[in-house]
Amino acid sequence: MKFLIALAFSFLISPSTFAGGNSGGGGVFIELDVLAVRTFLNENCDLFESFKKHQVNCTLFRKKIDEVGLLGEGLSIEESHLFLGDGKAVDAINHLPAKVEIGQPGWQTAGTDVSLKVGLEAHEFLSLLGFEHTGYYPVSKDLVNELRTS
Repeated sequence: MKFLIALAFSFLISPSTFAGGNSGGGGVFIELDVLAVRTFLNENCDLFESFKKHQVNCTLFRKKIDEVGLLGEGLSIEESHLFLGDGKAVDAINHLPAKVEIGQPGWQTAGTDVSLKVGLEAHEFLSLLGFEHTGYYPVSKDLVNELRTS
């Protein structure tokens, strides 16, 4: 039920609703969307079967979310595309110990696919905890599938 509420909330503030989808813009609506997903992950960690399956400690997961903080702290949204050190384009990047950058173009490409947005953001926090890394998404991939079937 909470996922459906988050889903509806994301549709309301989705950049595709207010800023023409992939055509640019979005600003504050993307920020609200990212924060809504962050809140959803924080409040529902204990309910995710995928987290239980992969033995994600929700106390540590929540601590990492808190350590990263809010927008303007360790969490940021970058207007341009993001690139790894090897030049590979990515939708988001994390930096130890507690920084997450989300690329606006990748977030907008996800559009109204809330499950994908949840998986994207979860992957960054899970990577900071050592559960995942670029090209290796066992927990967040399972989470996306779990949410899509709920």
